[in-house]
Amino acid sequence: MTIDHPLARITPLVTIAHRAGNSIELAQQATGAGVDIVEADLWLHSGRLEVRHSKTIGPLPLRWDRWWIRLYPPTCLDLETLLCELDPETTVMLDLKGRNPDLPGKLLEICRRVRPDQQILVCSQTWPMLEQLRHEPDVAVIYSIGNRRQLARAWTMLEGEGCDAVSIHSDLLNPDSIRKLLARVPAIITWPINDHARLERVRRLGVTGIISDSLELLDEVRTTMKRPGVQPRLVDAT
Repeated sequence: MTIDHPLARITPLVTIAHRAGNSIELAQQATGAGVDIVEADLWLHSGRLEVRHSKTIGPLPLRWDRWWIRLYPPTCLDLETLLCELDPETTVMLDLKGRNPDLPGKLLEICRRVRPDQQILVCSQTWPMLEQLRHEPDVAVIYSIGNRRQLARAWTMLEGEGCDAVSIHSDLLNPDSIRKLLARVPAIITWPINDHARLERVRRLGVTGIISDSLELLDEVRTTMKRPGVQPRLVDAT
């Protein structure tokens, strides 16, 4: 990646609205509240890049999530519509879902056409899709780590060029893991940060950014921790 690092330009703590990009209304609400980045979940389905967290069931006209199942809607928000409707200055982090190897190429085509010369910010727990994008000059690649098995695999994978950050579950963070990660990547974001106790813990560990479902909590970060003189306690990575 040759463009300025997307997580280094905002200090001291980057705020990311979890799933807010899955709805134009929610994304606009989040950016209106001063959130730095909105996250959107991205699936390639029937040739379309759909913005949603819910999953499909093969060819059946159904969608499901953890607690519900329903008929597939006649229309579903797609990536191009999302990017066109949002303010061009809105930073969107695209969380790549599924395992379709055609998704990264389709994503590049749409993003470069709709938002030329702008950086593309992607994350995923499906690392092979990120490998396709790792050396694209206009893409910032964030490897998502959701469990201890993934963390154990990450140490070797994160060595070398092309990885701009990690997004890691907060339960996996401690001073040792922070030091090891910062020795390999320039930025660490973490989730789910939905209460003050967890926020304070990861802030003191020295993370770069937080992902939260709570716009109220993210607004508190914006109005308090971003005031001059209020800095996070950074962990020495050496």
